[in-house]
This record gives sequence, structure tokens and C-alpha cells, in this order.
Amino acid sequence: MRAENNRKAVPARKTKMKIRTMILKLVLALVVVLIVLVVFLVPAFVSSEKGRKIILAKINNSIDGKVHFASFSLSWWKGVKVTDFSFNDSSGSTLVEVKQIATKPHYSSILMGSLSFGETIIDEPKVEINKVEMNLKGPQAKPSASKRAQAFAPPIKKIDLVVNDGNLKVMDSKAETVELAGINSRVNLRPPGQQTNFDIDMVVVDKSKESKIRAVGQITPRRRTGWSLKGISGDLTVEVNDLDIASLGPIFALGGVEIQAKGDIWANIKGEIKDGRFANLRAKLKGKDLDVTVPQLKGDRLKSSTLDVAIALASSEELINIDNFEIQADWLTVQASGVVPKTFKSLAQFIKSDSKYDLKGSFECDMATAMSQMPRTLGLKEGMKVTSGKLSGTIETLTEAGQRKIHGQASLDGLEGVVDGKRIVLSEPVRAEAKITSDESKVIFEKVDVSAPFARISCTGSSELVSYSGNVNLAKLQAELGQFIDTGRYRIAGELFSEGQVSGNKDRITAVGSAVVKDFLLSSTEGVSAFEPKADIAF
Repeated sequence: MRAENNRKAVPARKTKMKIRTMILKLVLALVVVLIVLVVFLVPAFVSSEKGRKIILAKINNSIDGKVHFASFSLSWWKGVKVTDFSFNDSSGSTLVEVKQIATKPHYSSILMGSLSFGETIIDEPKVEINKVEMNLKGPQAKPSASKRAQAFAPPIKKIDLVVNDGNLKVMDSKAETVELAGINSRVNLRPPGQQTNFDIDMVVVDKSKESKIRAVGQITPRRRTGWSLKGISGDLTVEVNDLDIASLGPIFALGGVEIQAKGDIWANIKGEIKDGRFANLRAKLKGKDLDVTVPQLKGDRLKSSTLDVAIALASSEELINIDNFEIQADWLTVQASGVVPKTFKSLAQFIKSDSKYDLKGSFECDMATAMSQMPRTLGLKEGMKVTSGKLSGTIETLTEAGQRKIHGQASLDGLEGVVDGKRIVLSEPVRAEAKITSDESKVIFEKVDVSAPFARISCTGSSELVSYSGNVNLAKLQAELGQFIDTGRYRIAGELFSEGQVSGNKDRITAVGSAVVKDFLLSSTEGVSAFEPKADIAF
């Protein structure tokens, strides 16, 4: 009886195994069918007219505006192609049109959360931004939560972007228009730690002329710092040909840059960047009929009929090697060549007795022209006109008694002006002089002196400890500078004497000293006054 039951159990187990095998085969067959459907039917459906309408409906329900495109095609092998793309925002102030967008996404990377595309080509994109239309529409209602696009920033793995014959037209709130035409660019964007290349070429179309701008380069951000200037390396070339900077006003306004500028510029800049600094820089800049103002100038305008800048330098962590540095404008001349130390350590090396480094520089500024352009910024008296004055200075390396030194001096001479028909003049020049040398361990300030009609200040010491002394005649200070600058309704008089020492290192600075004020008098036009024969201050 038991043998008969065993014979019946064996066929039953075989039958179950066959059923399981058949089910597994059916499941595998269904999976294969689904994959085939996804591979063949999904692209076909997405590329169909019905698929296009569904995609458009989804997009338009999630943005503040309207998107349209004539066709949308998807292929797992050929990529994605969109033709006759357009976008209008709800205010009617922004219009985007693109003839064709073609890209080959790397689907596996995108599914893993990284933006990765093969070559992405955007043909004939046109963008128009009309700030006048935006203002006429008035404040726009915020889109509902269902129409707000969610901000996201997925990590970039690979994007190769090509723009062919692009066009950007911006009209600002004053109906001034700028057009960037013939935009052709190639940007190969890679994540931090890898090299990103870019080549951008465009034409700025003005009312009477066209100006060409080109920027070419490659940059490699560090993985740790990411997309920031710190740690970035690469090279950069910028070429600007006969650009009227006034034509960029709408672009400045669109970017929130508060600057008003006029004039023509030409520029050729080539630089190598290492760890966020220019290791090598070669630049030439020419300007004509320049007129610039920014909010910090309080309504004043900096002007120059000509501007010539030539820079050739190389920089390391400790030194800047200047082959040439020249600035020439109507009221300013700067020239320099040689080596500039960037730290106290390199300064000590720079002025050692056996050092081969040299530095020579000079500057000269026409104060009458400069101050006439910046009366509000400098706080000059209302209606005052500066008629003459020169601010100049030099810096050089020299050897005295077998010791290397840096010698610098500056002076303000012949400052005169007219206010209410009365001639005013600074009674004596203002002068500053410094001599700096070094021993094996520290920088030595052999001499640092400042003299003016109203003050004398002197400093000596080293990078470890500096001693200073000085005295200021407060009445003379106000009388001399008060001729040019509005010092308010208060009048001061008295003598201030001070001396002390300052020491420190990279972590801490300590100051010890004293000051004495004698015969101090403070009075105002309302008759209020205060007098103190002597006041001692210790700190």
C-alpha cells in the first residue's frame, strides 16, 4: 500500500514542477513583451500627435506661461528632437523661439539622478525680453501652487551644448534696446574635478554699428570647492572689438547691475588661472569718450576722453612678477614693473642683501580734474571748484650701505581752488615717505613718516613691533581741510599728542599707548561750546 502511494506522489511532484516552469516562462515572456512595448511603443506614442498634446498639457499646467512646439520625437538610439519650439510668459514680456532642439540623453545616468547628455544642439534660438510691456501690465499675480515650477539642481555629469545663430533682444523700462546677434557657442560642461570648455562668439548690434565679442577658455574647479572661484584653474581669452558700452544698459538693468556707462572700448585679455588667482595675465584695453557712474559715486561721473591699459604679469603664491603695468587716462598715469611681494615672508626674502628682485613704479593724478568729477563722493563744499593740484608718488628698490631697501614716497602739491569767488589753497604740501628693509627673521620699518600743514606722524620698528608718535593741530586740520570739505557746523581747536606701540601676529594684534589733548575746544554756530584744558587717555 505504501509503495503504491509513493508511485502516485512522484507524478504529482513532476506535474507541480512543470506548472511552475510554465508560469516562470510566462512571466519572462510578459517581461520581454513589456520591454518590447516600452522600447518600441513608448517612443512611438510620445512622438505621436496625441503624445505631443499630452506633453504640452502637462508642461503648460506647471508653468506661468504657454509652451508650444510643432513636433516631438523620441528614440532610444537617435535621442530627442523638438521642432518650432516657442514660449510666452503670462505677462507677454518674454518670448522664446527655437527652430530645433536635438539632444541625445544618457538615460541610465539621468535615471540615477545626474544630468548627462551627448551633443545637444539648439538651432536659431531667439529670446525677446520687454521690460516696458512688463511695466504696462503692472504687478503680475503669482502663479498658483500647481503652476509653480519646482526648483531643482541635479548634479551635472556631462552636457555638450551647441548654440547656432542665436539672438537675444532686451528692451529696458526706458524703451532702450540692445540686441545680441549671431550667438554661436559650444560649452562642454563637466562636474567639479573635470575640465569644462567653452567658446562663445556674438555680435552686439547697436543703432549705427556692430561690435564683436568672443570668450574662449577652459576651467577645472576642485571637487571640494565646487563651482566657485576658490580653487578653480584654467585659462581664459576675451576679445572685444569697438563696443559701445552704453548699448549694454538693458543687459545691466536685467541683471540688476546699477551702472550707467558711455563710451567705446576695445579689449584683448588672455589669462591663466591657478587655484583661483591669475598665474599669468596679458591684457590690453583701450577706451574712448568714457563716462561711468555707479551708486557709490553719489551721482558723480568718472570721465576720460581716452584710456589705455597694458598689463603683463605672472603671479605665484608669494610674488607678483610684473613685466609691464601701464594706465593712461586724461587725469591719471600709472606705471610699474618688477616684482611685488604678497606676504611678509616674501617681503623679507625680497629685500635681502643678495636678492635679485627689483621694483619700480610711479603714479600721477591731476586732482583738479579728478575732484571736479567727484565733488559729492569727496564731500567738497557746494559750488567749490578745484583749480590745481597734483597727487604723485614713486616706489623703487635701492641699496644703501650695502643693505637692500624699498623706498616709497607720495605727495599732494599745489592744491588750490575757488569758492564764492575767493581763492583757497593748502598752505603746505602733504607728504608721505617710507623706507623698508629686512634682516633674517623680520621686516624692518626704518622710516614711515607723514607730514601735513596740520599733522606730523612717524613710525619705526619691525613686523613684530612698531612704535609710533604723532601730533595733530585740530584747529589747523579744520582750517586747512575745511576750505575744501564741508566739516559741518562744529568748530574744533586744540593739540593732540599720541605715542604707542603695536605688535602682533596672524592670530592677534596688541596696541599699547597714550594720548594727550591740550586746550581742546568744541563750539557750534548756535553758541554751544565745551572746553577742556587737558585730557589724558591711556589704552
